[in-house]
Amino acid sequence: AAAQGRAVSRGFLKDCCALAYGTIVAGTEVLRLCEACLTCSSIAGDCAAVSAICVLLANSELRPSPGSTLCTRLSALPAAVASQVAPLCAMWQGVVRADLLGPWL
Repeated sequence: AAAQGRAVSRGFLKDCCALAYGTIVAGTEVLRLCEACLTCSSIAGDCAAVSAICVLLANSELRPSPGSTLCTRLSALPAAVASQVAPLCAMWQGVVRADLLGPWL
């Protein structure tokens, strides 16, 4: 991930979303992955990748913690990116815990 100095692909994030939906995941590790991804400008500027991060968080049954590093990074996204996240999540082509997605949008 970005923490290792390498880019993460959208495909990898989408695969993580599917795995998180069907398994019990380590929430702390998912949070760390998402935080690391959002430090990478190529991911933070990619509407589809940010949407995948939101789905991953929802599918991992995680909820936002106001003031956390992750929430701060999400709220600091460029408006052009942030405005596209909800519409892209609405068109998500995989499984999603819709009831847990809303707070991340």
